[in-house]
Amino acid sequence: MTENCGPAGINRMQPEAFVDAAAAAFLCISRKHLLKLSRLGQLPGHPLGFGPRKAWRYLLSELRDHVLGIGTVTQPMPNANQDRMNAGSPRKGGH
Repeated sequence: MTENCGPAGINRMQPEAFVDAAAAAFLCISRKHLLKLSRLGQLPGHPLGFGPRKAWRYLLSELRDHVLGIGTVTQPMPNANQDRMNAGSPRKGGH
């Protein structure tokens, strides 16, 4: 673990700001992995925007609580691509 990881920057006296890429550094994971875990509902995150591409923001206190097992369990976001795949037409040839 590097010295830039962890809850050192959390200050309870001031309102907490939402962060983006700093969340990946806080958890010592790549930004790509952070986004994947967020989309799967395995990390507490706040999606912004409409459509399939969203900007994600995080509260470091929520991430800390989640890692420590204090936070609530999040539910995965519905996957629009999976819904489209399940609604496809049946195969030709009666299979």
